[in-house]
Amino acid sequence: MNNSTFHTATILLGSNLGNKLKLLNEAMNSLSSIGDVVRYSSIYESPAWGFKAETTFYNAVVVLSTPIDCFTLMERCLSIEKELGRVRATDSTNTKDKDSTYSSRNIDIDILDFDNKIVNTDNLILPHPRLHLRRFTLIPLAEVSPLWRHPRLGLAASELLDECPDNGEVTLLTDASLYLKK
Repeated sequence: MNNSTFHTATILLGSNLGNKLKLLNEAMNSLSSIGDVVRYSSIYESPAWGFKAETTFYNAVVVLSTPIDCFTLMERCLSIEKELGRVRATDSTNTKDKDSTYSSRNIDIDILDFDNKIVNTDNLILPHPRLHLRRFTLIPLAEVSPLWRHPRLGLAASELLDECPDNGEVTLLTDASLYLKK
């Protein structure tokens, strides 16, 4: 297939319930069925953001090269979450609604960026509307894509991190290669 038909998607994986490392691995393996995982970050541990939780989150960022469009990718991410046991409080797939009530979850798959496009529909907002507000997102993003620039704000991930209002502790848990397999 011609490489010009492939898109670059940057995706955040997160989990704070169950076997978190196994769930991150299963999510990445599922993503590899819809494209090539070209890079992935280390795994980071952080407290819940936007709500209180008894357990910490594990997060990693994956860069995926895929032939599918961003809307189909969103549908596939939601399907993977469901396959891995994610139960949402609402049946809505609207990204404006899905994050309005934060809760613990066994898996969360968020599209952070897709070909540096700006998209604002009922079902998808790109870049992710809160990525610049979250250290647990920006740290692994800066690790895998240090030259990436936010298409709306024009700042690199490292610059966004410097300006991030979030002061939550994000700890390097492990090099992802020990757990995440291509």
